[in-house]
Amino acid sequence: MSPSPPWCDRRRLSLALIAIISNASYTTIAPILPLEINKHGISERWVSLIFLAFSIGSSVAPPLVARRLESVGTVRVIAYSMVGMSLLFWCLGHALNTVPLSYSDVGPSNHSVVILLTLIQFFMGSFFSAITTGYYSLATLVNVGKESAISSIEAAVGTGY
Repeated sequence: MSPSPPWCDRRRLSLALIAIISNASYTTIAPILPLEINKHGISERWVSLIFLAFSIGSSVAPPLVARRLESVGTVRVIAYSMVGMSLLFWCLGHALNTVPLSYSDVGPSNHSVVILLTLIQFFMGSFFSAITTGYYSLATLVNVGKESAISSIEAAVGTGY
């Protein structure tokens, strides 16, 4: 039986699939979320804060995750992060339904939505970065064609966007 070509390696394909799923899942939410938030009458200033939380979570998580990769295991980190991110997508869908629509700036009823969405975005950014850190870590463990594995992940990341 002849060995399979390097591009057909199961680990490489699974890493690329993880990259596509994690990137595509968030990039489909990003253009829709501000429109949904605006239906609740939350001003652009607060929408900016909500989206800033994702960036802060993405910046904080990688150093923390990198320290735990060896002890916890890269596959577990990716799996837990994907489960966490999917739960947060569910929470994101229901967070906007917790408060009835209003067309004023952030009032008492909307403060809870802003806080909830900010926390969801922060942890979503953290899980997203944990997934990214995990699949790049796994790509460096590929014995043959390490550069090719990282290139295929980069192509999958671009496909996800």
